[in-house]
Amino acid sequence: MSTVRIACDEPPAFVGILRLQPRAAPQPQPEPRPTALPVFRVSRKVYDTFKKIFNKEERGQLSFDELSYALTRIGFEFDGRRSGSRAAFKPPESHKNIPYCVHLPHGTRSTLDRIRLNQCAEFFSETYGWTLEWFALK
Repeated sequence: MSTVRIACDEPPAFVGILRLQPRAAPQPQPEPRPTALPVFRVSRKVYDTFKKIFNKEERGQLSFDELSYALTRIGFEFDGRRSGSRAAFKPPESHKNIPYCVHLPHGTRSTLDRIRLNQCAEFFSETYGWTLEWFALK
């Protein structure tokens, strides 16, 4: 008598003569939102920086130094330059361990334009769940 083995990615939820059904994949849990906003109480300079990032109607550009200052004031650590013109910021322990990498402005440009600011806002929103409401003046 020989044994028949069936290869399956997931162990079956039910084994019987009539059918085999794989288990449903676990659904990822959304990132918990803080119980009280704002989370970060910051200076006017830092608040204005995040306002430029999150408010799409806000005009103007942002220098890399302003972005670096704002991130380090809320607990990020400048992790140095990466390959080429990229820099990384390591988040504080209270956040996901996913660093924020940014392309440094170079050439004739010395600021982050609106396109880069939108990318920045999208990353912060999707990765950390941030909105402008997370920030308030001290």
